Parts: sequence; C-alpha cells; structure tokens
Amino acid sequence: MRYVYPCGIVSDKEEKVLTGTECYTVTFRDVPEAITGGDSWREAVEMAIDALEVAISFYLEEGKDIPVPSPMAEGEVLIPVPPLAAAKLALYRAMREEGVSCGELAGRLHVSEDAVRKMVDFTYRTRIRQIEIALLALGRAVVRRICCCLWRCRCQSWSGARREWAGVRVTGAVVCSEAPAILFP
Repeated sequence: MRYVYPCGIVSDKEEKVLTGTECYTVTFRDVPEAITGGDSWREAVEMAIDALEVAISFYLEEGKDIPVPSPMAEGEVLIPVPPLAAAKLALYRAMREEGVSCGELAGRLHVSEDAVRKMVDFTYRTRIRQIEIALLALGRAVVRRICCCLWRCRCQSWSGARREWAGVRVTGAVVCSEAPAILFP
C-alpha cells in the first residue's frame, strides 16, 4: 500500500483581506482530522506532512483501520507519510490483516511484547530495520522507491482515470527531483 494522500491547499482569501498577508489552508479528504495551514505554500506543505502523520497516529492509538488514499483529484497535491511512519503503518496493517497480536508477533521475533508495541507507535523512533524484520515475519516487505513522478512533474507517468502511480504500490516516501520547483513556487 502506498501511504501518499491527496490534499487540497487553498489560499485563504479572507485572511489576506483582513491581514494583508498570504495564508493557505490544507485539508485531506481521506483523513478529515488532518487540517492545517501555513503563511506560505512551502510552510503549508511542511505543516501538511506533520498534520497527516499526527492524525494517522490517532487511528493507530484507537485501533482503527488506516484510511486508504483515494485517487488525486484536479488541483490536489500528494503528501507522503514520512518513511518511518509508513513502515509502522505497513506493520500495523499487516498485523490486523493477519490477525496477529503484539504478543504473537513478539513470540515470532523473540522480542518483548513492549518492543512490538513500540514498532507501531509513532511516538517511538524504531529503527526501520526492526520493522522490516517484523514485516518479513508476516510475509511482507517494505519497498522504497525514488521517482520523479509523485508530484506529477513533466514526465507524466500517471496512468488512467484512477491516476495510479505507474502501477507500483509504494510504502514510504517517494521523492521527486522536480518537487522543489513544483511545490515551492
């Protein structure tokens, strides 16, 4: 699963009229709890990454299903979940799909149950290698890929009405060499 979510970043015209300064509001269709903003486009994108990560962490804390990213609509920007958080999400999802508890996975890995809990807790800085090993124990793997297509740059590798990214399922961040010019005008 790719953890890259579409969001709307819109200029707040009322704020500009009232204060004379530029301001942007960011919302995510798939994660309505992630709402943020910034005084510039760049700040709005940076805040969007943080807001998305925090909002999704609440789903894990509450034991809820992780929202599936919907296809990007016209005028939206794709925001990736940071790589470590994406790996934690992949592990959390795999455990739920396989019906494997923290205790059971701990037994398979020969680690404490607390160690497994930390692997799916966003407040702990787990080494990604530990998460990769846990995913392997569940028959899964983390795929990391760098591509210039995430931000819909000039190479236009998006296909079909669903706008899937070159047919590749991605877990983790995908970075575009064109992103600085496109994201931060």
